[in-house]
Amino acid sequence: MKPEDFFPFVLIEVIGCLDPLLRSAIVLMAVDFCARSHAWVEFSDPIALMDRVKDYDLDAPTGAYAQTVRDVWIGSRRMRPITMSELQGVMPDWPTAQSNEPIFYNLAAQRGVLSVYPTPINLTGQTLLCRTVFVPTMTATTLPDFLGQDQLEVIAAGAKARLMAIPNVAWSNQLQAALNKTLFENGVIDARIEEAHDRVPGSITVAPRAFGF
Repeated sequence: MKPEDFFPFVLIEVIGCLDPLLRSAIVLMAVDFCARSHAWVEFSDPIALMDRVKDYDLDAPTGAYAQTVRDVWIGSRRMRPITMSELQGVMPDWPTAQSNEPIFYNLAAQRGVLSVYPTPINLTGQTLLCRTVFVPTMTATTLPDFLGQDQLEVIAAGAKARLMAIPNVAWSNQLQAALNKTLFENGVIDARIEEAHDRVPGSITVAPRAFGF
């Protein structure tokens, strides 16, 4: 969907706001929501492992970037996320270590680049399957459909909060800005909990993750 699809749900309370400002507020709050809730999760296309190649680019939808990776599999084997300090402890020779079965992964080298350890060697057609968290870019011309289907009021509340907090404009309203900000923040928390449980019934607590969460 387009950012403009949110306009009627925001403009009704910020009458007189110009379209470019309205659009930028909506995109900014969509970016903020996705970055903090990790609600935009998709399985990326399988990535072929290559001999002596440790780093792999993560494909992202148009107008988005890969923020982090929730899960990675090689075949039916789930890889383990690891920080660089942890990797140094369990694999001191990680810069040169090689194996036909990489065990660990992280995104420490560069955003949007998945690194696997040990470096693959003598492979027989293995592929990486990644479940990746995406975030819209600030120049995105489209937003993921689920934001309009599931989070319409949350994104609209965030945009209204940002716009109403602007001083000395016709739609300034600090009280309503604060109320809308609370609605947005609560929406982020609810979505984060929901995603932590893969949108299935379960505990209302968020289990800690070893890497990136």
